[in-house]
Amino acid sequence: MTSTDFRLRQIALPAYGPSIVEGVGHGAVLPIVALHARELGATVGQAALVVALVGIGQLLMSLPAGALVARVGERRALTVVGLVEVVVFLLAWRTEDLVLFSVLVLLTGMAWTVFLLARQGYL
Repeated sequence: MTSTDFRLRQIALPAYGPSIVEGVGHGAVLPIVALHARELGATVGQAALVVALVGIGQLLMSLPAGALVARVGERRALTVVGLVEVVVFLLAWRTEDLVLFSVLVLLTGMAWTVFLLARQGYL
């Protein structure tokens, strides 16, 4: 093999690492979202609705995400949305208001859609 041959190992971590961290992070946080909603006074049904807001946010942002990524580029979208998600999750963790918490969970779903779309374009 020459030095110009393609090797998946060389790009695996830089290309797939952020996606793995993002996916594991969202998967780990969803049960905590329900528990935190209950802690803030939500009923079981309301807590389930709060968790469902992630999917609703994804649905609402699907079309605008494409326009946003096309406008700012994949790399910038990945970076900015990753930082936005960190801030939103920190705010959600510290909030004591169920309505604000619900809005922040909705925003994470919206941000996740932008991340997923930008990742597909970037890879």
